[in-house]
Amino acid sequence: MILPRRVQLRTLLALVVLTTTVSFGLFAGWLIYRSQGEQEEVLNQQNVVLARAVSSAVDGEVQSSLNALTVLTTLEQFGDVALRLARTQEHWHAVLLADGHGREILNVSGARASAASGQVTDWARTVLATRQPYISDLIHEGEPGRFFYLVAIPVIRDGTADFALGAMISTQRLSDVLQRQSVPDGAVLTLIDRNRRVMARTLDEDRLIGTLPAPDFVNESRRTTDGFWNSRFLDGEGAYAALKTSSTTGWTVGFGLPFEVIKGPRRHNINVLIIVGLCLLAVGAWSVLLLARGVVPPLHRASGAAALLARGEPLPPLRSRIAEVAQLFEGLRGAEVTLRARRAERDAALQSEQTARREAEEANRLKDEFLMAVSHELRTPLTAIRGWARMLHTGEIADGQRARAVETIERNAHLLAQLVDDLLDVSQGEAGKLRLDLRRIALDEVAHAALDTIRPAAVAKALLLTVDVHDHCDVLGDPDRLQQVIWNVLANAVKFTPSGGTVSLAMVRRGVVVDLTVTDSGPGIDAEFLPFAFDPFRQASGGRVRVNRGVGLGLAIVRQLTELHGGTVVAFNNSPGAGATVRLSFPIVVLSAADHEADAAATDAEGHRQHPASQRVVL
Repeated sequence: MILPRRVQLRTLLALVVLTTTVSFGLFAGWLIYRSQGEQEEVLNQQNVVLARAVSSAVDGEVQSSLNALTVLTTLEQFGDVALRLARTQEHWHAVLLADGHGREILNVSGARASAASGQVTDWARTVLATRQPYISDLIHEGEPGRFFYLVAIPVIRDGTADFALGAMISTQRLSDVLQRQSVPDGAVLTLIDRNRRVMARTLDEDRLIGTLPAPDFVNESRRTTDGFWNSRFLDGEGAYAALKTSSTTGWTVGFGLPFEVIKGPRRHNINVLIIVGLCLLAVGAWSVLLLARGVVPPLHRASGAAALLARGEPLPPLRSRIAEVAQLFEGLRGAEVTLRARRAERDAALQSEQTARREAEEANRLKDEFLMAVSHELRTPLTAIRGWARMLHTGEIADGQRARAVETIERNAHLLAQLVDDLLDVSQGEAGKLRLDLRRIALDEVAHAALDTIRPAAVAKALLLTVDVHDHCDVLGDPDRLQQVIWNVLANAVKFTPSGGTVSLAMVRRGVVVDLTVTDSGPGIDAEFLPFAFDPFRQASGGRVRVNRGVGLGLAIVRQLTELHGGTVVAFNNSPGAGATVRLSFPIVVLSAADHEADAAATDAEGHRQHPASQRVVL
């Protein structure tokens, strides 16, 4: 802005106040806009998490029905039990038994069903052909409000599957799952089947069930299985939307939240900002008048004193409540230095707060994923234990099945105990309370002991297990804990190697360090997840980890125990070739000459201590 040659101080002060107020308003408006964008990003991520959680809840509901059918297939005569089950299940319409030609052999209606479904479909042939559980899309029996879905499993006896057992379940059961979710006012949860038909909805379900949802929801569900976007409800209202398609059922959970939830407060903030800006302008105008009265007279006296000084005349005494003109620029420079230092401190504090917030959000996400994984791992064996124990208690199981029931209960109890032991190991390791019984041991003997433990699992998967040991090496360690480390790495390799693959164990000495390497021919480790493979409770979002059971503790325990033994562990993908490699490195115990002589004497006395230079075992 170009000012005239002469301008009054009052005008300059007014321009300063106006410029400051406008700048403050623009800056505040930018902050509101910026915070709105960050809030929308966080909200979209929360919507995706909610859609995933609801999808998991729907999967759990379907899985519980399949588990109930599975229990029925273990009974020799399940007609009466099927009738009691259909009557006790609130939303079960019918229990069906059909052969491979689609003919119904048994049709048991529930207490709330007017008549069992007589609909003959290809579901039985599909179940018997695939020998896998079957989950149908939305089924409408013709009468208003009668919508169902079918879950079915094959009935396998003596290794053959001649019949299929299914249950017709009202979609009201899915509606109950959606209604139990805690969502903001005005938000909508929708469940659609693979044909993009509405199966359940939290709002207007009676009117919209069986119809197509909003077109952009249909298009987005075809494009992706997990994500968020800006959508519109059927009535045209804008909304933040997220979806999750289940890999188990193929159904898609959609979540919509009206724009008004976020944009309403933003409009309110802008209105408040305008009002505050007008008030600041009024206060600024009043302040200009006061400042002009306090500043202009001293400046006139100062200019008069300067004229007197130029003429060589003595200066009159200047009395004013404002600072001397000669010190003005020094004061401004001092203020500038002070402001710069305070701004740097503020930026550092803001950066620290943002870093802490990101770390807290990441920790919260890992906690949620860990709780979900632990809940799943605990629920699966507990469901089996409760189911078999209930049948043993009520006498609903045949005598020939009692041994199987006890074996199943014992196996699942062992799984629970193993999970608890892993959690305790990780907790003690994180707290620094994990104790080791250190002594000099032969690492190759510990490796062979771990191999003997994992060998049955490798044989069961028809894996080629190779062992290549070049040197006998003594290390200082706890034999039980070192065996646990090697077993965990081998078990991890066996678990992720497909049938017919190869798992190799090699031990090579490098100076004062011995390397123990486990290599598999599996799919490898996702590149983005590889840096976090040894972090506790970490699991990859896809690939070789998420398709297998577990809560991400095995490799974390390996790293903790290895580091407690003074060693290191690294993991990397094989290149070229498939699979991954985990390398454990431990310091070797360096023996003195006296120790070598004592070892030689002990070996001669025992006569049977042999450490072959190399051996290769192939299963």
